[in-house]
Amino acid sequence: MASSFDFLSRITRALTVSRDTSSDNTPSKISPTAPCYAEMLLHGLCDLWRETLFCDVTITVAGKSFRAHRHMLAAASPYFRAMFSSGMQEQSKSEITLQDTEAEIFETALSFIYSGQVEVTSENCQDLLGVCDMLGLVDVVMACSEFLKTQLQPDNSLGIYLFADAHQCLDVRDEAENYIQGHFMQVSREEEFLTLPKDVLIHFLSSEKLRVEQELQVFNAAMKWIHYDLAVRKRQVFDVMAPVRFPIIPQQSLDACIDRCQDISLKIALQKLLQDYKMDRKLYVELKLSRTHPHMLQPRKSARKNIFVIGGYTRGKDSRWSDIETLVSGERYDTFHHLWHGIPCMKNARSGHGVTVLDRRIYVIGGENDALINDSVECYDPAINKWSALPNLNYPRCGLGVCSYKKYLFAFGGWIGSEIGNTIERYDFQTDAWVIIGQLEVPRFAMGVVEHEGLIYVIGGLSDMGSTELRHMESYNPVTKEWQRLSDMHMSRGYVGVAAIDNYIYAVGGWNENHGSLASVEKYSIEKDMWEEVAPMSVRRAGAGVAAVNGQIYAIGGRTYTLDHSAPATLDLMERYNPATDTWVKLTSMAISRCEAGVVVV
Repeated sequence: MASSFDFLSRITRALTVSRDTSSDNTPSKISPTAPCYAEMLLHGLCDLWRETLFCDVTITVAGKSFRAHRHMLAAASPYFRAMFSSGMQEQSKSEITLQDTEAEIFETALSFIYSGQVEVTSENCQDLLGVCDMLGLVDVVMACSEFLKTQLQPDNSLGIYLFADAHQCLDVRDEAENYIQGHFMQVSREEEFLTLPKDVLIHFLSSEKLRVEQELQVFNAAMKWIHYDLAVRKRQVFDVMAPVRFPIIPQQSLDACIDRCQDISLKIALQKLLQDYKMDRKLYVELKLSRTHPHMLQPRKSARKNIFVIGGYTRGKDSRWSDIETLVSGERYDTFHHLWHGIPCMKNARSGHGVTVLDRRIYVIGGENDALINDSVECYDPAINKWSALPNLNYPRCGLGVCSYKKYLFAFGGWIGSEIGNTIERYDFQTDAWVIIGQLEVPRFAMGVVEHEGLIYVIGGLSDMGSTELRHMESYNPVTKEWQRLSDMHMSRGYVGVAAIDNYIYAVGGWNENHGSLASVEKYSIEKDMWEEVAPMSVRRAGAGVAAVNGQIYAIGGRTYTLDHSAPATLDLMERYNPATDTWVKLTSMAISRCEAGVVVV
């Protein structure tokens, strides 16, 4: 009697009443609900199951029998519901046998059906997910999926990927794929990698997101996979090697790998595969790959990239305006290991020069030193760690804008002698000469120039027409040699750094005569022809180097703001902007503070 009272009192306390009233406000009916009722009912059914009371079916799994209630199984599992209601022979049987299932795993799933509770461990997760996926126990499948995501390691990520793909657990598969791509070098050293099916291997070797230091590592991983079952896999060498970007692997490295190959038939296959490159590498790259597979000429988007900071000038804190040292040195920042390294010095010290990259070589153009404007051009090849000279510009230039497009180098404006230039020069490697090909719409210097998807954007800068021109932005078509005026920035900016990511162009910092050095950043939508402000940098910077790497923007060096008229000190600070979070973070500083240096990515 006491237990009945307790139950009724709980119902009364939790009662929710819906009333229909008559004209005299007397309820005609009430509709009570008990929030705890479903839980109490489940507990009651679980007690009946544990005591094997009223069970009407026996499930046999791997020789072990489990008593249960048909209605409970059918209510919880679409698998059992179909079995007991679709006219299958099991509908009338009192004993049913499940094949290819472990007794312990089924017991865990059955316990969940009656209790709503489950314990997922590293030992039972995959088997439990497979059984519950078959039974249609969605909550357990989700719990196992979330657990698998936390277990990803180099030695199991490929197994989790294949398992999730087989069971259509797409979120787990995608998480595992991202992990494998981000840890490719560690994963490729594990046993799982060597036993991958060929099509899965090719899928990963084709990914832009492989986080590798150099493409040679992708080639070596493919070779390791082939050698694991050489007798069978050497016949698949052409399929497996198709995603490898041979044009960006040094030829001597490829030759050394082939020389080390001891299997004669594999060695012949590799030589045949590479013969187009070895006979006429340049012709093959330019005429074939550039048309059919242009991505094969570029590093993967998530491959290790180095930021090169070259030249510029340095001036210490509390120094005089004249205390400037123009730099001949350069530094390289490894974006994988977050370390700075030195590089060989240029022949000429310079600041206010232009820097661009073409075919993984760095070109340094113009600049000044001790107020002498330079017309010289130097080329740095990171592969051999050496500098070489190119023909000089037609005019000495500093504060110029520089970019590359196809097989040409372009130089825009800048100071030319005592005047602000408006001419455009183009260097053609075939003729080995610079040629004047056109003019800027507005003469300017200290502007930002960036090439993006076949158009060259010229942004901000200083001109003899005054600061009102500093908001200007125009695009130049190097094929038609036509200019198009675009929307102005919100803020006038000279000595501005620019970078392009996806369909956006960023204008970072700079100098404004009313505000001095700027910390503000603007983002231009190419699709909407519209500027908007994004999060500012932590430090005001004019003359900073700006570069985009793997979807993020790096701002390096520059000169800062001073409240008085003293000479602004140069900065060694670097920070990185993430467009996804609209935030900046500080990174490792350079060895030397630099302003108006050239910054590029290779």
